Amino acid sequence: RDLGDAMHRLLAAEVLMPDSPSQVKLDRVSRMLDSFALADCVVPGEVVRVSERYRELVREQFAIVDEAVEVPFTVVDPEGRSVTGFIDHLLRLEDGSHVIIDHKIFPGGETDWEAKALGYSGQLAVYARALGESEVRTYLHFAVVGALIEISV
Repeated sequence: RDLGDAMHRLLAAEVLMPDSPSQVKLDRVSRMLDSFALADCVVPGEVVRVSERYRELVREQFAIVDEAVEVPFTVVDPEGRSVTGFIDHLLRLEDGSHVIIDHKIFPGGETDWEAKALGYSGQLAVYARALGESEVRTYLHFAVVGALIEISV
């Protein structure tokens, strides 16, 4: 869980500050890993590479007009329960549609991606419902392997 929390924060930092100098990124990652007691088991340069790879992937795949990270929401589910949470990365595209991306720290192989991704379809459906837009696409980002998987909800 600590690695997931740290990676979420570092991916958000990359989205918000993509043009930071390399040394600034390395220092930020090192501080974050230290604060989560992960400095002995995670290489800061690899984390920078993962976050930069994600940023490039998103820029290549989507025509982004606006974006936000860790977007808070509250929605009432079909059973009448209030659900709160955060959307990891929300994009608004040139065509007016939205994209929701949820980060997962999943080191599995490509043959496991679909099954793993489908296990999160309910979570992504809640995010889409919370957004309240008709044009929403949802994706999982498997950070460790650099995969972005679209999930229909």
